[in-house]
Amino acid sequence: MIKKRAHKRPSRFESDTEDELVTPKRPRFQCMAGNRPQAPVFEENRQQHKPQDTSALSCKTGCQGTDDKEQNYLTLNRKLDEVIRELRQLREIILQQQQQQEVEEQANIEQMQTEEQLSAFCVKLTQESQFRKSMMAFSVRLCSGTVGQSVRRIMRAIGTNMLWSKYSLKGRKGKSVFQDLSVMRLITRACLQTFKTAKMPEIEGEVAEFLKHAPHKRGGPKTLRTDVPTAE
Repeated sequence: MIKKRAHKRPSRFESDTEDELVTPKRPRFQCMAGNRPQAPVFEENRQQHKPQDTSALSCKTGCQGTDDKEQNYLTLNRKLDEVIRELRQLREIILQQQQQQEVEEQANIEQMQTEEQLSAFCVKLTQESQFRKSMMAFSVRLCSGTVGQSVRRIMRAIGTNMLWSKYSLKGRKGKSVFQDLSVMRLITRACLQTFKTAKMPEIEGEVAEFLKHAPHKRGGPKTLRTDVPTAE
C-alpha cells in the first residue's frame, strides 16, 4: 500500500515558551469607598456666595433701553407728521369753502325774468373780469353728474323758464338766438372744465333740448292758463 506524505508544521507557528501564547489579563479597577466623589453642599446663607459679574447684563439692558428710546422717538415723529398732514388738509378745505362763499357773495345771482336783464348780465359778463371769474367758479360748482344735468342746473340758476322760452339755440320759429350770447360761452367753458371728455356738439345739444322744453316747464307760457276761474 502507498503511504501518505507526512505533513510538517511550519516553524513560524512554533514558539520557544508556552508563556508567549497566553495573553495577560487586564487588571480590574476597584473603586474604594474613600475615593468616591461627593455631591456639592449648598448653604442657605446667600451672603457667603460670591457676587456674579453683572457687566454683561448691564450692557444688554443699556442697549435695550437705548433701542426702546429710539423706537419711541420714531413713532412720535411719525404721529406728529400724520397730525400735521391732517391739519394741512383741513386748512385747504376751509380755504376752499371760504373762497366758494366769497364767489357766491360776489356773484349775487338772481333769476332773470326779462330779456333786458339778460342783456345787461351779458354786458357785465364781457366787460368785468372779476365778475366773469366769480360766475365761472359758480357755474363750475353747479356742474356734477352728467353734462345734461350740469346745463340744466346752470340755466335754472340764471333765468326762469319764462325767459328761456323766448330763445332757441339758432333762433328758429321767430325766437332770439342763444348761441351768440356770452351766457352760452360761460356754460360751455364750465362744462369743458368739469368734464374732460365732453365736446361742443354734446353741450349745444343739451342746451337746445333745455330751450325746447322750457315753455312746457313750470313757469313757462304753455303752463299758464287764463280760462281757469279764480276764487274771489
